[in-house]
Formats: sequence, structure tokens, C-alpha cells
Amino acid sequence: MPAKVDRGQATRAHVLQTATELFAARGYESTSIEDVLAAGVAETAATVHYVDEGVDSGPVIAAEPVPVLVGDTPETLRARVQAVEHRLLPRVVRELIEA
Repeated sequence: MPAKVDRGQATRAHVLQTATELFAARGYESTSIEDVLAAGVAETAATVHYVDEGVDSGPVIAAEPVPVLVGDTPETLRARVQAVEHRLLPRVVRELIEA
């Protein structure tokens, strides 16, 4: 189930970005699809976050888990992450506008 949008950060930042996240929050240095696959984890996540001065380091607004399937390639996993991002980003923008 997608996380509820955190509107608390809206007054501090106005630029949003999508990314393969939460992988980094689990202690890994990288959030690349290739690194997700190499680590052998069962899931990653698509997130929408505020942009800050770092690389994919801004506060996460919403996240949705994406399973890593047996036989996934960078292309198949990336396609599933992007499909979630394409659904999640418009929802987050809509909820921020309505806040």
C-alpha cells in the first residue's frame, strides 16, 4: 500500500523527483537498479522526494514497494519501478496541490 503523502515538507521545498529509494535507507550506498539486483534484495521501492543539494537525499514524500523478481534484469526491474513512479508522482502532486 502506498505511503500517505507527507505535506509537512511542502513549505521548505518545491521541486520533486522520483527515484529508486529506500534501498539506500537500508544502509546501501547506491540506489541504482543494477546495485539493487547485485545485492540480492527481495524488494526495492519507487519514491517521490523533495530535491535538496544532495543526490536523491531529499525527504521522501511517498514510497511504494516494488518486488525484485527471480530472473529480473535491469530493464525489467526498471520498467516496474518506473510504472509505479508514473502512478505515484501525479498522485503526490495532486495531494500537495489540494493540501
